Amino acid sequence: MDKYYKRTSKSPIDSPSQESHEVDIVEQEPPSDPALRPPISQYNPNERDRIRRFYLVKGPCQPNNHDFPQRDIGGTMRRFNKDWFKPDQYGSWLEYSIDKDAAFCLCCYLFRPENLGSGERTNFIGEGYRNWKNKKRFDEHVGDTNSWHNQAWRKSLDLLNQRQCIQTVFEKQTVRQKMDYRVQLNASVDCARFLAKQGLEFRGHDESESSINKGNFLEIRSIDEFLNC
Repeated sequence: MDKYYKRTSKSPIDSPSQESHEVDIVEQEPPSDPALRPPISQYNPNERDRIRRFYLVKGPCQPNNHDFPQRDIGGTMRRFNKDWFKPDQYGSWLEYSIDKDAAFCLCCYLFRPENLGSGERTNFIGEGYRNWKNKKRFDEHVGDTNSWHNQAWRKSLDLLNQRQCIQTVFEKQTVRQKMDYRVQLNASVDCARFLAKQGLEFRGHDESESSINKGNFLEIRSIDEFLNC
């Protein structure tokens, strides 16, 4: 079934800065089909954010190449419209389940509270949404600024931005460490070349911390470090 699922839009964070994100490694890849996923609450609390990042980076489940089945709705044969996956429609959050022929919301699955009323849960979460004649229900689901959907959306943004900040700090620290290591390596090479050219000994008789003369190599290196402070 996974062969039908192809990521056609960016993750819920439609910004270039998120393109560098890598999918979190999980022991067993969670289900792609939204109808087959266990509730987030069933995961270990320590693993939930990792599972959320996995789905957010992977992007909504959008099987564009699937032959969406028709159903009789109000006397008219209707089916899911794959144009709803487009970025200018609902592509940043809308998902489709082949298993249930139903629509789901990725960010609401990841972050909406489970203690909502049954009507709130079953639309786009749990049972999914299947009334293809009523597209306005998608807009109603998004709602106003403080809707449950938009609260879940903001939490999705915050989670990925948090990951980005941590990753950026780590990358900057790694670059600094590489530069420091290169400076130390070059200084050691220069010191070794000087001693070898002069035919001088590298080691001293006492290289302990308390020694006042640790040998030519360590003493020259310490002077070099002092001068470069």
